[in-house]
Amino acid sequence: MKILTGGSGPSDAKWKYWPTWTKMLPFYFNCKHKDVSGPAAGNLFITRSLIYHLQKFKPNIIIAQWNFDRYDLYVGQQKFVDEIYQSKSNRNFILDIPAGGKTTYGTGYWCSSKDNIVAWKKYYVENIQSKKGTILDDLQNMITLQNVCERHKIIYKFFMHGIIDQNFLKSDIEIKSLYDEINCNNLIEPSREESKKKYIGYEEFNYIEEKGKITHVPNPLVQFDILQNTVAPVLQILGVKQKNNIERLKKYCEQKQKSLTDSYKNKNV
Repeated sequence: MKILTGGSGPSDAKWKYWPTWTKMLPFYFNCKHKDVSGPAAGNLFITRSLIYHLQKFKPNIIIAQWNFDRYDLYVGQQKFVDEIYQSKSNRNFILDIPAGGKTTYGTGYWCSSKDNIVAWKKYYVENIQSKKGTILDDLQNMITLQNVCERHKIIYKFFMHGIIDQNFLKSDIEIKSLYDEINCNNLIEPSREESKKKYIGYEEFNYIEEKGKITHVPNPLVQFDILQNTVAPVLQILGVKQKNNIERLKKYCEQKQKSLTDSYKNKNV
């Protein structure tokens, strides 16, 4: 069975400090797996990355981790890319879909939704961007991938980075028109946010400081919970064979969490 996954930071298999659920997936199941997630990515990057790679990888199953209220921008002018690279932005990198992941040269996707350091982005967020407009784009991207999977006869499942606000999605007639096109039979639960709530006491270990910048990725216990309680049940139903070393994976995550806890305590003595 071939499985393709895509999402933002919580799903990025290239994260080097502890295992993400995507990193652990091929150790949990007998499968061929490829992850095409990107740090800080919104639904535009996630959709385009999955579509590009599904044509080459030809998966049986796609699992997408979606976000709401993030803003991706494809930057095709080197002059502006240079401005991004030279800024103090926590997002001063570009994502490249064919190469897969973060790059520090050339044009590509600037996943900058939470960062207003660059003057143009600050003006856009404060004077142009709206929650409604971003949600409309998010839903449109989700529908696009849903329809592409249907066309290629790929089994498609998704879960959310946060909890879906049903009231908001149904409160505006234009937003609702797109939300109604989402096939919620493909939704797998619980969401990443619900896994995170189980380990709320470990919140400080979701953050890593690197080169003076803070990056946030759910900790090892949350990652294992996403894999075991959100992703694994649906893959088992779909007939993907489970391996016999799941307890070892769980133990590794617990040991990694203990190491992070000890390091944090020593720092704050």
